[in-house]
Amino acid sequence: MDASSRFFFGLECKNGQKRLIHSMRSDTGQILSESTDIRRHAVGFYSSLFQSELGEEQEVSHGFYEGLPKVEQESSAELEADVSLDELHTALQSMENGKAPGIDGLPVEFYKTMWSVMGEDLLMVLRDSLTGGQLPLSCRRAVLTLLPKKGDLMEIKNWRPVSLLCTEYKLLSKVLATRLREVMGQVIHRDQTYCVPDRLVSDNVFLIQDFLDISSALGLETGLISIDQEKAFDRVEHQYLWKTLEAFGFSPGLIAKIKALYSNIESVLKINGGLSAPFKIQRGIRQGCSLSGMLYSLAFEPLLHRLRAGISGSVHARPDPFNQTILARAAAKDKREMRPAERDATGRRLPVGRTRPRCGLILSSSVHQARPAACSPQRQSPLSQPATVTCPQGAMTRPNTS
Repeated sequence: MDASSRFFFGLECKNGQKRLIHSMRSDTGQILSESTDIRRHAVGFYSSLFQSELGEEQEVSHGFYEGLPKVEQESSAELEADVSLDELHTALQSMENGKAPGIDGLPVEFYKTMWSVMGEDLLMVLRDSLTGGQLPLSCRRAVLTLLPKKGDLMEIKNWRPVSLLCTEYKLLSKVLATRLREVMGQVIHRDQTYCVPDRLVSDNVFLIQDFLDISSALGLETGLISIDQEKAFDRVEHQYLWKTLEAFGFSPGLIAKIKALYSNIESVLKINGGLSAPFKIQRGIRQGCSLSGMLYSLAFEPLLHRLRAGISGSVHARPDPFNQTILARAAAKDKREMRPAERDATGRRLPVGRTRPRCGLILSSSVHQARPAACSPQRQSPLSQPATVTCPQGAMTRPNTS
């Protein structure tokens, strides 16, 4: 272990300064400089962001999920089995030391040291909580800490919220994530790479480069669609997520366990060393949870599935390896789709439209565009002008203001 020294103290002070918010601009343009005013403004922003916009009359239609793959039946029993002591211990040993604890202040090191004393008791508490459908208050309450993003840091939207969760919550979510990881490849199309085992987000970067090079060399007319999601993790509606998991064929037992992680949850906001009063979280996937990336990929997959279905029948893979169709290569937040433009790129709209926010998805309309990627010099590409691309049934768009 590194000893305390002037160097490490200075490093910690420097990192802490990056997280300080000295001033912030309110919705009316007023400059806020007092920590209490900044905290009040931030709490108002995140309380609104995490408030559900889903009404009873806004349920997603079954047609939105038509054709989705299902989890293999033999995997269901393993997914919904009771959490075991061995699973918890394995998850604990895989967790790194030195991480920030949750609101109870108990770090991973405490549980590793005391496991022989408290392991079985913790298992009993978690099993009882899952049976009751709700975790203890310390597990349900997260501390939101803000990390700076790019852009004007006077705007609250340019700070990224990260949930500091207690170790018991992270242990349980890690056990469920380990189970879910084994079946992600069964239901997530091969073109989506985010949080799917044996797939890398960097694959998409190399794929786009190769795709453009080959299209240019062979004179293929191709198009590239770039889709940007606004507040991707934070806007996922919980009811939409449960219905999506059901549509993929996940067992009621597994869905109930994941629901327990999100039942009656709340957060307190940490700004400049002070904590706000707790506020309810009605939607969003908690960043900082082992399950978060996979849940987001599952939530976004129905949209990608509809995009694929929208251009199927007019774009076909061929035996020639240099002319195979590549559809909807996707990573987190920024989704990209590539397709030959010789057939279905003449302006035909995808089977989508602007509706109420049934799944919480908001696409930044100034970003999600279709543009020509390559075309032969003898012909004008049908995508010489950006094509209109709108959201799927159950989503909405708004102008990108970031």
